[in-house]
Amino acid sequence: MELVIASGIGAEFDAQLRVRVPGTSIRAVIAQTPWDISPEATVVLVTPSPAWRDAPEAIPTSWGRVNMLMSMSAGMDMYPRWVLDVPVISCGRGFTSDVIAEYVLGAMLNHEKGFLRHRVRSSSAMETSWVGSLKGATLGIAGFGSIGGEVARRALAFGMNIRAYRRSDTALPDGIKAAASLRDLAGFSDHLVIAMPLTEETRKSIGRKVFQAAKPGLHLVNVSRGAILDLDALRRSLETGTVAAATLDVTDPEPLPEGHWAYGDERFIITPHMSWQGGAETEARKLDTLAENLRRIMDGREILNRFDACRGY
Repeated sequence: MELVIASGIGAEFDAQLRVRVPGTSIRAVIAQTPWDISPEATVVLVTPSPAWRDAPEAIPTSWGRVNMLMSMSAGMDMYPRWVLDVPVISCGRGFTSDVIAEYVLGAMLNHEKGFLRHRVRSSSAMETSWVGSLKGATLGIAGFGSIGGEVARRALAFGMNIRAYRRSDTALPDGIKAAASLRDLAGFSDHLVIAMPLTEETRKSIGRKVFQAAKPGLHLVNVSRGAILDLDALRRSLETGTVAAATLDVTDPEPLPEGHWAYGDERFIITPHMSWQGGAETEARKLDTLAENLRRIMDGREILNRFDACRGY
């Protein structure tokens, strides 16, 4: 079995994967054209690089033997439709949920404590403005999957009240109350975290109707996909005061064009899609899961993190 690395991950990653799955042939693919693979490949490993925006509309003939695709990302919306026609697909669900949760907690703490706002630059600048607390505040989580669960676990330790909205009927963990809708969720929330996958159903689902129902002073955090959020509706809500601030690690488009109004708005913190980054333990988890899935395919067993193309996650 051959694993083709369809990204610019690098020789070190490839070498560590070879150690975990001896006998597997790994061939690096040019990062600028990650779909241009060896026709001998049966397994393809992909990452959501911007190069996929230029992918051909039809599946390349070199993909004829591919029977499994493994994505390093949880979402699959950045790939062409034909990628989802591969018989078996695994996604990166859970690879980086813990470090994304750390980002969310950091964003909420910064909003409440105002670290940048209170940075002292001289001996005369020792006055403070309003400072809040996470304890007793209500956190709304839109989408309660792996990321939502990790955020909730950490937020509970801060004494936050938590409500969550999820599409499935799966019971929520103890201490977390269910919201009937996104509007219902926004009405309770001091902080609202977007952690849903991007599907046709969720596209721009956080928009005018949700913000109209929001609790005044809402702080919005988006660590999922920029297209879930209606940025124009968010701007109007900021102007009316319904939304107080937003921390966005993702935007649509990404990056926003030069001169975009959001860059100059002090109520916005925009980061360069970095919430998923996080050290050696995270990288080891990725490698271990990918290696385990390769072994499972070889043995004819069910894989981990199987992606459902019909549901979109």
